[in-house]
Amino acid sequence: MKHMLSEKKNKKNIPFSVAKKLAFYLTITLTVISLFSVLVFYVYTSTKLEKKLDIQANEMIEFLSGTLLIPLWDFDDRAVVIIGKTISQNYLVGLLIIKDKNGNIIYTETKIRKSDLIIKTNEIWKNGEQIGEVQLGLTTSVNQKSSNEMILFFLITALFNIIALLLGTKIFISKFLETPLNHLNSIVERYSQGIYDINYISIPYLEFRPFGNILTEMGHKIQHNLNELKESEEKFRSFAEQSLVGIYLMQYRVFKYVNPKFAEMFGYSVKECLNGLSINKLIYPDDIKKIDEVIHKSLSGEIKSIRYEIRCVKKNGEIIYTEVFASTFYIDGKSSAIIGTILDITKRKQAEEELKKAKEKAEESEAQLRTLSDNLPGGLVYQIDSGVNGQDRYFSYISAGVESLHGVTATEVLNNAMTIYGQVVEEFKSILAEREAFAAANMIPFSTETKLRLPSGEIRWRLFASAPRRIPNTHLIWDGIEIDITERKQVEESLANEKERLMVTLRSIGDGVITTDTQSRVVLINTVAEELTGWRQDQAGGKHIRQVFHIINEHTRQLSENPVEKIIRTRSITGLANNTLLVSRDGTERIIADSGAPILNRDGNIIGVVLVFRDITQRVLMESELQQAQKLDSIGILAGGIAHDFNNMLGVISGNVSYALAQLDRNNKLFEILTDVQTGTKQAQQLTHQLLTFSKGGAPIKKEADLREILRESALFVTRGSKVRCEFAFPDNLWAVAVDSGQMNQAISNLVINATQSMPDGGIIIIKAENITVSPEDTILLQPGYYLKMTIQDTGVGISEKYISQIFDPYFTTKQKGSGLGLTTTYSIIKKHNGHISVDSKINKGTTFFIYLPTTSPKPFVDKKKKQIEHKGHGKILIMDDQEMILETTCRLLELLGYESVFALDGKQAIAMYKEAFESNRPFDLVILDLTVPGGMGGAETLPELLKIDPKVKAVVSSGYSNDPIMANYQTYGFCGVIPKPFTKADVVEVLDNILSTGNGKFVSISGCRLSSA
Repeated sequence: MKHMLSEKKNKKNIPFSVAKKLAFYLTITLTVISLFSVLVFYVYTSTKLEKKLDIQANEMIEFLSGTLLIPLWDFDDRAVVIIGKTISQNYLVGLLIIKDKNGNIIYTETKIRKSDLIIKTNEIWKNGEQIGEVQLGLTTSVNQKSSNEMILFFLITALFNIIALLLGTKIFISKFLETPLNHLNSIVERYSQGIYDINYISIPYLEFRPFGNILTEMGHKIQHNLNELKESEEKFRSFAEQSLVGIYLMQYRVFKYVNPKFAEMFGYSVKECLNGLSINKLIYPDDIKKIDEVIHKSLSGEIKSIRYEIRCVKKNGEIIYTEVFASTFYIDGKSSAIIGTILDITKRKQAEEELKKAKEKAEESEAQLRTLSDNLPGGLVYQIDSGVNGQDRYFSYISAGVESLHGVTATEVLNNAMTIYGQVVEEFKSILAEREAFAAANMIPFSTETKLRLPSGEIRWRLFASAPRRIPNTHLIWDGIEIDITERKQVEESLANEKERLMVTLRSIGDGVITTDTQSRVVLINTVAEELTGWRQDQAGGKHIRQVFHIINEHTRQLSENPVEKIIRTRSITGLANNTLLVSRDGTERIIADSGAPILNRDGNIIGVVLVFRDITQRVLMESELQQAQKLDSIGILAGGIAHDFNNMLGVISGNVSYALAQLDRNNKLFEILTDVQTGTKQAQQLTHQLLTFSKGGAPIKKEADLREILRESALFVTRGSKVRCEFAFPDNLWAVAVDSGQMNQAISNLVINATQSMPDGGIIIIKAENITVSPEDTILLQPGYYLKMTIQDTGVGISEKYISQIFDPYFTTKQKGSGLGLTTTYSIIKKHNGHISVDSKINKGTTFFIYLPTTSPKPFVDKKKKQIEHKGHGKILIMDDQEMILETTCRLLELLGYESVFALDGKQAIAMYKEAFESNRPFDLVILDLTVPGGMGGAETLPELLKIDPKVKAVVSSGYSNDPIMANYQTYGFCGVIPKPFTKADVVEVLDNILSTGNGKFVSISGCRLSSA
C-alpha cells in the first residue's frame, strides 16, 4: 500500500495514466460493441426482410395455386400460360414453373440463379386428386440493397459517437476521478499503519462514499469477524453432532471423527467407530475394489471431491445403499485426509428400482400400444373435417376397419357421414355432441363410450377418442380412433356381478369379518360382525377399530392389544390371546376366537388387515360342562356299582318278603306289615333305578305300565315342598304303553322341575294324558298309528323365541347354575321310546311340552300284577349268581311255585352242572343267569357255551344293572327272558308265564328261544 502511495507522489514514474488506459479500453469496447451491433442489425434486417419475403412467397403461391385450380382441372394450358406470364412480370419473381398432374411443364420462367431466390413449391389438389404443381421463386436482391444502405448509415453514426465519448471520458476522469481517489488513498494509508479507529471521512461524491464507509468500518469488523469465526466453529460442531446426515473424517483408512448419525446408521457407537474401526469393515465385499479406487484417486490429488453410491454392511449384517460425498484436504500441509458425508439411500434405491420397473412396464405398454396402433384389431382410425362453420362435417379419412365394425364400406362413409352417425343409439347422441362441443371450445381431446345399433340390429359398445386441431384455412379437424369395447363392457358387467356376489358371500359367512386400512380404520364389516359388535356398516365405516371391535381380557378386564397394529407389525397371520371378550355396542360380552391377516397388494405391501372372529361362548361353556360331565361319568361309575350291590340286597329283601307274604293269610297282621316292607322295597328299587340311569345305562327295558301313575308320582315328588300345585286330567280308558318306568320317571321329573323353576312365585302345572290317532294327513312328525299324548303346561316366564330351537341341545341353558343336560336327557329318553317331544312357549305366558309315545295296542292298560294269579309248575331250574343270599331267596321262591332249583356261583360252575345234567338225560328246563359276576364268568359269556351243549337251552338274564344293553335287548344275545333285580314273586311268575307254560297241571316246554344272528 505504501508503494502505491509513493507511485502516486511520483507521477512521472507511472508508465501510463488511468485516463489514457480507461480511454483506450473504452475505445476498444465501443468499437467492438459498434461492430457487433452492426452485425446484429445486419442479421436482424436480413432475417426480417427474408421472413417478409417468405410470407410474400407463401401468399403469392397460395394465390397462384387457387388461380390455377380451374385451368388445371379443365386442362386449359393456354390459360395457365397467361397466368404464368402475368405473375412473371412482378419484379420480385425470379423463377416460375407450372406442371400438370403428370409432371409435364406447362410454363417456365427463370430470371436469376436459384441461390438468390426464395423458392416455394405447392401441390394443387381437387376432390382428393393431385391435378398439378407450381414452383415460385422470389429474388432477394432488393432486400440486400436496402440492408447495405442501412448498415452504412449505422457505421457513420457509430463513428461520431465513439469520438464524442472519448472526449467526454477524458474530461470526466481529469476532473472527477482524482479527488475521491486521493481521499480513499488516505484511508488506505492509515490502515497500512494499523489504525482501524477511523470513524468517517467525507467524500464529496456519492459513487465513492459507500467504499469510504466500508473502509471506515473494516477495522471494527476484523475483531468482530474473529469472534464470529469462533462462534461458527461451535455452531459447526453442534451442527455436525445433531445432523441427520452421517459426517466423517478419515485418515489412513481409519475414522478420526464421526458424528452420532454416522454411528447410528451402521449400528455402532461413536466410541466403537473411533476405536480403530476400518472402512473395509463397513463396505460390502463386492464394492471394496470400487472404494479403494476412489480413496486412491482422492489421496493422490487426481480428484478433489467426489460423489458416489456404494453398498455398506451394518453391524448386524444388514446391507444398505449409501450416497457418499467426499473431498480431500491436507492437515498441516503434509498428510492428506478425507472428509465427507454419507446418507442412507436404501429406501430411495428401492423407490428407484420400483420406478425403473414402472418405467420398463410403461415402455412395454408403449410398445404394445404402438403395435396395436399399427394393427388396431377391432378398431379403426378416422379424420373428420368439420368445415369452416363447424357444421359441414365429413370424413376426410377412415380406415378399412369400418367395414367389420359398422357393416359399411369406407367409400360409403366418405360419401355420407350419416352412415356412421346414424348408427349411434338415440340416448347417446346428445352425450356425444355435448362432449365434442366442449372439447372444440377448449381445444382439448375427449373420449366417450357410446352404444351403436348396427345395420344387422346388433347392439355394440364403442370407445371414441378424438382430438381437435385447426388448419390454416380455419377448418376444424378431428383426429380419432374408434375401438369396439363390447366384450370389455360385458366383462365389466360380469366383474360387477361377481363383486356383488363376493359381497353377498362375505356377508353370508358364518364368522364375523372386519377389514381395515393401515391406520386401523374400519373399511368393511359383514352381517355377522354387525350382530356381534352392534355396529352397522354405515356406522362403523371410517371409525377406529378399537371403537368398533372393543376387546378386553376376560380375567383382568384390561383393554387388549390392537390386533391391527400387531398384524401390521408382525406381517403375519395372528390370533387373539385366550380369554378374550368382545364387548358389543350395547354392552353384551361374548367370548370370541379370532385370527387376523394382512391384506397385501401385488407388490407385497400391506394395504389393510382382515379380522375373522366367531362367538365361542357356547363352545367354552360346553367344554366346561363336558369337563363337568366327565366328572359325572366317574361318579356315575361309582353310582352304578353302588346301585348294583344295593339291588342285590333289595333282591334278598324283596324275594323273602314275597315268599313270606305267600305263606300268610291276608287277615294276618304280619301280612300288612310285610306289604309295607315290600312297598318300601319298591320305592328303594326306583331310587336305585335313578342311580343306574344317572350312570348312563343303555336302551330302555320296556314293559307295559300305568302312565297315569308315573305322571302323578313323578310330578308330586318333584313339587313336594314348593309353591307349585299340580292338576291332573286323565281319562279312564287310557291306552297301554310300553315304557321303561325308571327312565320315563326321570324324563317327566326333568320337565316338571323346569316348570317349577319358571314359576319362582308359585303357580299351577297342568298335566294331561289322552289317546290320539295319527293319520298320514297330519302334519306332526310321527308315523301313522296309535299314540298316547302327554301335555305338561306351566304359567311361568316362558322361553324366548330365539332359544326355542336350542333348548334340547346338550349343555344349552339360560340358567345361571344350570347344567344344560335336563332337557337333553328328556329328549334322549323320549327318542329311545320311539316317541316325539315338542314345545310351545311365549314370554310371560308360559310353556307347554307335548310328548307322544306309541302304544302297544289301542286298548286300556290292565295291571296284571293286581290279578291273583296262581302259578304252579314243575321242572328243574339252574340259577347262577355270585350272591348266596340271592340264590337262597330265588330258590325259596321257585320251590314255593313248585320247581326244583339248583344254583351255581359263577359261569364255569353253571356250565359244568348243565353239561352233567344234559349228558345224564336229566336236563334243566330253565337257566337263570346273573349278568355280572366280579372276577368270574358272567351270563353273557356263559350262554354261548350252554348253547354249544344244548341249542335248545332256555335262559333268563338277571342283573342289578338294569340299563345294561343286554337287559334291554336280551333276545339279540340269545336269552328268552329278563328279570331285573330286585324282583318279587310276581316278577318271577311273569317271567315263568312268558317262558314256561302249564296246562292241566302238566308242565309244557316252549321251544324257539335261539341265539340271534346279530
